Amino acid sequence: MQEVKKLWDEVRELSLGSNSTIERLESPPTPLQFLRDYVSQNKPCIIKNVSLHHQWPAFSLWPHPSYLSKTLSSSPPVSVHLSPNGRADSLVTLTHPRSGEISQCFASAHVERLPFDEALQLVSNSKNGDVVAYLQQQNDCFRDEYSVLGSDCDEHIAWATEALGCYPEAVNLWIGNQLSETSFHKDHYENLYTVVSGQKHFLLLPPTDVHRCGTVYVGAGGACEICALV
Repeated sequence: MQEVKKLWDEVRELSLGSNSTIERLESPPTPLQFLRDYVSQNKPCIIKNVSLHHQWPAFSLWPHPSYLSKTLSSSPPVSVHLSPNGRADSLVTLTHPRSGEISQCFASAHVERLPFDEALQLVSNSKNGDVVAYLQQQNDCFRDEYSVLGSDCDEHIAWATEALGCYPEAVNLWIGNQLSETSFHKDHYENLYTVVSGQKHFLLLPPTDVHRCGTVYVGAGGACEICALV
């Protein structure tokens, strides 16, 4: 087992370098630097992009719920995801009411379309064990459900667009609270995440740790592949 751990450490060092902490950049990287040092190596970074705070009205406007409610008051309803514990799209343990047999399935949150003001109230009043609301719609929801807010931020981030060679395929806006959790998963896209207000905590595993991810199959109205940390 000691030999395996040594090999693991060496592979991690080859991938991440001797310092495994996530790099913090004081300013945005050049397109070449971003592509060479991070994207091509599958390495995350944190960018203290102060310039965005001056360029995007969103940073001064969106932290105020009254602004969002007023701006979105005449927009179509938005998608709000509801769960009893904040863990949407996750494994759920079920007990058969008659046999008592215990099984697991992959469960998604219940989704309702509500006026934004009502959806935001549900997020603010969320209680664990009751109903936890999270505005977490995918599939380009910002340019779909929240398009009226488009003028509050840039259409794309120029240095990332140049590095990746394309405009964003999807832009999402997520609004939640401390009760919302995202299950362990793997994305097939390069992601840029901007925190406009509050905090977001990430738990990241490097590609060298793929051997710790076991795959099991559970029901979700059909077979569903789940990646679990082991």
